[in-house]
Order: sequence, then structure tokens, then C-alpha cells
Amino acid sequence: MGHEIRPGDYVHAVVTRVLPLEIRARVGAAEITLTPEDWTWTGQRFADALVKPGDIIYVHLADAIDGTVRRATLEQDSGAEASLLAIDNTTGDVLAMVGGRDYALSQFNRATQAERQVGSGFKPYVYTAAIEAGAKPTDIIVDGPVSFGSYTPHNYENDYKGAMTLINAFAESRNIPALKLADRVGIQKVIEVAHRFGVTSTIPAYLPIAIGAVEITLQEQVASYSVFPNDGLRVTPRLIRKVENADGITLWSSRPP
Repeated sequence: MGHEIRPGDYVHAVVTRVLPLEIRARVGAAEITLTPEDWTWTGQRFADALVKPGDIIYVHLADAIDGTVRRATLEQDSGAEASLLAIDNTTGDVLAMVGGRDYALSQFNRATQAERQVGSGFKPYVYTAAIEAGAKPTDIIVDGPVSFGSYTPHNYENDYKGAMTLINAFAESRNIPALKLADRVGIQKVIEVAHRFGVTSTIPAYLPIAIGAVEITLQEQVASYSVFPNDGLRVTPRLIRKVENADGITLWSSRPP
């Protein structure tokens, strides 16, 4: 374990000893213990019917300590994954990137490789296209029942708010106004705007794209969103500023475009 464990941490541990009413495990150099009340939710009364030495278990570390051994409760590892990418808006320098929960378990980088539905995060491109086409934030749009051919969309809250300004429709992330705007300016125009922002994935020209029914990478979305705080300037995420040899001589360097 590369860091000191603390009460409240959720960590993986390796089982070292199993008795009917006790599980001993280790997290790095730290030893932990579990007793029957710590695994009651499993429905198993005895530990030796639940785990064996060498098993990897997921535990929640408690405040209590028995001598030099920390108490813990058995948890169910959901296996849920996540990703994070943070960049410097002005240079594109990647400040932090998380591609998943454990590289030893999965080398797939979810920040750069996973294509996920972007959802309402796509709506700013719709509103940008509308503003470029002449719409104003104070314009009124009706958030009400509508059909586009055989497509009858709904709002996330499954309600309608009637006439509202574009700025309020945008702030409240209403689906119907975004779809109406995309239909008005043309979904192809919205896609062109997204590509100008820096989205590189292929986007099919279907209206539901306006409310995010399209898969793009987190890296694309973060880079594209940097256009807003940069007042229209787009940057490219960069992981390496320069390469030096052992003598400190620069072999390669790059400047942000």
C-alpha cells in the first residue's frame, strides 16, 4: 500500500487467517480484524464458509483498534468505474487524469478511450448554434408537448414549464427547448459547431443528438468545454511539456499552440 490507511477508508485487503468467528487480513503492513457482526449482511454465520486465506476482500476501516489490529467491516465491492480529467484552460496542460479505479485490474483508460453518452453536456453546442443563427438569450421558447415525426420527446422531470426564455431553458437544462432549437437551426449545423469546439468523434445527424444521444470521450468533452472560459479559443490537452536526458539537456519540447 503506497499510503497510510485511515479510519473511514474503503480498501482492498488480503485474508491472512480465517477462524469460524474471525477474519484476519492485511492492508499493506497494517493488520485488520473482522468479527461476525461485520459480515452479518452476507447471511453467513461462520467466516470459514465465506472466505479463505489468500482471498481479496473489500472493507470499510473503523475507528476502533484492538491492540495493534484495526477493526473493519466487510463491504460489497460494486466494481463501479469512473474517470476524471482536469486541464489548464490556457495551455491545455493535463493537471490530473484518472482512467479508472485500479490499473492492476484494468488498463483501459476511461478518460481517453471510453466513449460515453454525453447527455445534457451536449446542449451548450445546441445553444451556441442557435445564438450564432441570431437567437437571443431573452427570446421566448415554449417548453411543451411536441413531436418530430415519430419522435415524441419528454423532459427529464416528465413535466412542462410552458413559455420561458432561452437563458432559463438553458439554465434548467430542459430537453424540449434544446430539441426545438436544434430542429430550427438544423442538427447538421449543431454537429458542425460541436466539431469546431473540438469534438472529433463521428456524430450521426439525428435530432436526439441535441440532448446528448451521442458517445464521445471525456478528453474530447473537456477540451471542447475549455473554449467557454477561453472566450472562443480552443486548446489541445497535452501530457508532456518536454523531454530531458540524464544531463538535463532538453531533447524535445512543445509550446501550447
